[in-house]
Amino acid sequence: MQEYDFGTIPLKEEVQYNFGFSNPGKTLLILSNIKPRVAAISPNGSESPPSRGKGKIKVTYDTAPPGFS
Repeated sequence: MQEYDFGTIPLKEEVQYNFGFSNPGKTLLILSNIKPRVAAISPNGSESPPSRGKGKIKVTYDTAPPGFS
């Protein structure tokens, strides 16, 4: 498991981090049904799964409270 500390983020800011992973196998690696623990975090992977090699999942953390724009 990989973790990342976003540190202190000002209110109404949005930060992103790319979590990398590798697929050493010979078949497709499909990551599905990714559910963050809080609604302020949204994962976004690549459109096509990597058959071999490396990939990444971009995670966005939005500190704006719900309904606050």
